[in-house]
Amino acid sequence: MTAEKSQQQSLATFYAQAQEMLEKLALSHGLEVPKGAATIESGCLHWRLSVYAEASLEYWKRQWEDHFQNLDLPLTVKPGDKVIDQDGNEWTLLGLDPTGGEKPVRVSGLRGKDSFLSLALAQLLQRIA
Repeated sequence: MTAEKSQQQSLATFYAQAQEMLEKLALSHGLEVPKGAATIESGCLHWRLSVYAEASLEYWKRQWEDHFQNLDLPLTVKPGDKVIDQDGNEWTLLGLDPTGGEKPVRVSGLRGKDSFLSLALAQLLQRIA
């Protein structure tokens, strides 16, 4: 095994163990289990982690309800709706997630994988009847 492969394996093992420990810690504090996104590149684990004090779906929904008018987001769609974008892709609108940065609108695809849309793209979403 090369040194680089060994480093990657160590980082992957660390990440898996850290996820397990974080889950136990969150549950002991009555918090939702943290959701993280991670990549391993060039011997470095890049890890983005969000810990919510309430259910994440409720948080994103509340953020949408509190801010959609100020952001010129459509009145015709709301979190939980099945929507279609300008390219014909179908999503479930989850709400606003500030961790998305330039793409704060969180949606979930047909296979359950979450993605982010910019405000400009979110303004074009149409509800599926």
